[in-house]
Formats: sequence, C-alpha cells, structure tokens
Amino acid sequence: MKVPRLAAIAVLLAPIPFVGAAEPVGAAQVHAVFAHGHLRVYECCSFLSPSHTVIVDFSKHLVLTHARPTEHFWVKGCAGDQARGELRVDLRLTESEEVVTKARLKLYEGSTCDNLDLDGADSRSTVTGEGQSRRLLFEVWNDEFHSNDTATADFTVGQNPGAPPEPSNLVAGRVPGNSGKISLDWVDQATDETGYEILNTSTGQIARLAPDSSHTFWYQPIVYRTCFQVRAVNAQGSSSWTPVSPTAECV
Repeated sequence: MKVPRLAAIAVLLAPIPFVGAAEPVGAAQVHAVFAHGHLRVYECCSFLSPSHTVIVDFSKHLVLTHARPTEHFWVKGCAGDQARGELRVDLRLTESEEVVTKARLKLYEGSTCDNLDLDGADSRSTVTGEGQSRRLLFEVWNDEFHSNDTATADFTVGQNPGAPPEPSNLVAGRVPGNSGKISLDWVDQATDETGYEILNTSTGQIARLAPDSSHTFWYQPIVYRTCFQVRAVNAQGSSSWTPVSPTAECV
C-alpha cells in the first residue's frame, strides 16, 4: 500500500542557544575567482610572406575552497603557424582567505605551431583579497633578424564575494509529548548569509528561513522515517548541504 504524501509546514521561531562542536567559520568558505583578458601572438613578416596576428580572449571562473585550495588554467595561441604563445595561470587560496596568482607567459618560435624552441618567458604574481582585483601585463619578444615575433598578455584577476560557509551539527529530534513536531537545531557558521534552507530529503519539501537562524520546527506526523539537511544562501549562491549525506540525520 502506498503511503499518502503528507504536507509539512516549517515555522520559524527565534533562535535558541545550541551547544555543540563547531568548525572554524571559514572552513567551508567558497571563493569565486575570475580572470578576464586576452593573449596576443604576433609573427613577423618575411621577404615572401606577410605578418600574422592572433588574439585569444578568455574569461575564466573558478572556485577555491580550503578543501580544494588550488586551480590552474592555460591559454594558448599560434600565429602564422610558427609563433606560439602559452600563458599558464596558477591560483592558490591561503589560510588568510587571500588568493595568490602566479602566471607565466612563454613564446615559442619555429617552423610549426607545436615547436619546442623557447624564445623567452615573462612571469608575474599578485595577491587579492575578497572583493579585490589586480591587472597583470606580460610581454615576450624574439628579436632575431627578420623574426621579430612577440607574445603579450593582459588580464585582470580577482575575487568575487563567494557563497556563505555551510552550517554544521544539524540535529533533528521529535519533541517529547508532541510526536508530530520535529525540532531542528544547527550551528550558524556564516556571517554574510541572506537566509537558510531546510530540506526534507524524504519528501523534497524546502522551508526557507531568515538569516542568523539556528533552530526551527517541522510539523509531520510519524508515518515514515524523515531526514533533513540545512544550508546557508546568499546572492552569490548557496553553501553545501549539512550533513553531506541526505540520510544521515533522520527521525
């Protein structure tokens, strides 16, 4: 026999104190990093052929966390089937919530685009905090006779305000004397959230709560096992669900 689907209502009450072990506030902080710019490669003319230029625009969006604090990307372009520019950008999140950017532009020149004849390189690095951005400029050239090839790069890297850190220590329990009332408590780890969402993973229903919440009630008769997750949200996105498993905290 199929169990009928029951409506559930979540009612927001004023937060109440909850004692439990808490992770560091920044432990799950998501850092949204962007890099926008272009790579330009110029292959100079010869007696019998004109010069060639290729411009590669790029717009990268990456996410760094303390669980995955590093990322990198490549931008490559070849002009005239001879001059190749390669830009590698490495990003690393520090414990102080800053992002270290290290980038290196290389110029290769030969008879084909996949040649390994390195003619020069240029390296730059910078550090950005949340909401900050920095512009980086690169130039490499080959001044051989009749081979004035160049590679330049110009891009801006920075941090957008990220999604809030995830809450921790979600605890669900039936209220003594009222079996249809479920108490939900968690630790509020965020400082920039615009609200919280409670997910009943058994029914798929979501209740939306005000910022700075750490407690609510969910009304549902004892019909079947019911499990919950909670997450913080803001204009930049949402945190991960707590707990990670949708069936870890149940009543």
